[in-house]
Amino acid sequence: MSQPKYQLGDIVIISKKLSEQGSWEAIEPVKGTITNITQTVTFGPAHSIRLDGESKPLMACYWTDDIDALFYRLPEEEDPEAMWKMWGDQ
Repeated sequence: MSQPKYQLGDIVIISKKLSEQGSWEAIEPVKGTITNITQTVTFGPAHSIRLDGESKPLMACYWTDDIDALFYRLPEEEDPEAMWKMWGDQ
């Protein structure tokens, strides 16, 4: 499997979200933070996104193609989790 385009902690732009009826609806573009990435065998990585100002991630997962753009990536030296991502919990 290839490396995901987006990483944990990335701030991304999205312009749609899942409605209560289960269909995608267009929204004004908003920023959100990727809080979880799960690899799938169907459409690649599924991203959980927490919108700015929200306390919980959105209930829908976003495929890479559903994310409009990368807004900001924390430089690795500033990422407090960088050591654990690289070396694991050894």
